[in-house]
Amino acid sequence: MFLKTLLEVSTLFKIEVHGYCLMDNHYHLLLKTPYPNLSKVMRHLSSLYTLRFNRATNRDGPLFRGRYKAILIEVNTYLLRVSRYIHLNPIEAKIVEHPVNFHWSSYKEYMGVRQSSWMHTSFIMDFFKAEKNYDEFISEGIDLETSNFYNRSQLAPVIGKAKFIVDKIRNLKNEYKVSTQSDVNLIKKLLNIDDIAVAVINYFNITMKELKFSGKNNHSARLLAMYLIRNMAQASHQKISEDFTGIKRVSVSAALIKCRRWIDTDLDAKEQYLRLVQIIEESQNGI
Repeated sequence: MFLKTLLEVSTLFKIEVHGYCLMDNHYHLLLKTPYPNLSKVMRHLSSLYTLRFNRATNRDGPLFRGRYKAILIEVNTYLLRVSRYIHLNPIEAKIVEHPVNFHWSSYKEYMGVRQSSWMHTSFIMDFFKAEKNYDEFISEGIDLETSNFYNRSQLAPVIGKAKFIVDKIRNLKNEYKVSTQSDVNLIKKLLNIDDIAVAVINYFNITMKELKFSGKNNHSARLLAMYLIRNMAQASHQKISEDFTGIKRVSVSAALIKCRRWIDTDLDAKEQYLRLVQIIEESQNGI
């Protein structure tokens, strides 16, 4: 049930699953998020799985304790080590003697024992000549540095060389530095409000004036623009009310909540939102 939910969520939010391990009281996911949506991904995964689990077991209430922990990985140096750490969890817990014997991890996909169309194994496997080489790498065991990192009582938000960590933290605005402890996506560079607005008016084929002034014909565009600007540019409610004529600061929160519910319940709205996120991200990356 968890893997089925993970498949649905990864498809909906366009994330890449590069590894997983489901243990008795916790799980590990190795994810790549092309869009800055990790918080939404994890919130959706947790709430949807909890709902399904509660329904299947005739129970009620929360299932997970606390918030997920996100750790940004420096690919060239630490990605393979983290992948090994994840796949060796059941061995460290003395559940099985070899990871290929554990059903609830992605190791079977990496060894070609099981096929899953939604699993991304090629990126990591490209570092090795053959499956047996990855198996040999796994058999070396968890290295001391990675073991020490994950055994800390307070996990750091980034795993990498000193320069990588300093560069990522330096790119954050001061008010968001503390938040790296809970959401790695805040490390991403915040987008420009005007760039988001331009993407919306081009998508809906309206003018900037039509977007900024309230009207029946541009209601969807305005709502999505405000929501995108809040999420992708971290604009304040005051800033949004100043940019969009006809909405007071105290009303911005209600408008954002309305948009979130609209996206969650209307397939067309969700598709429009995800397409706009893609367009905006691609324009930032020069695609």
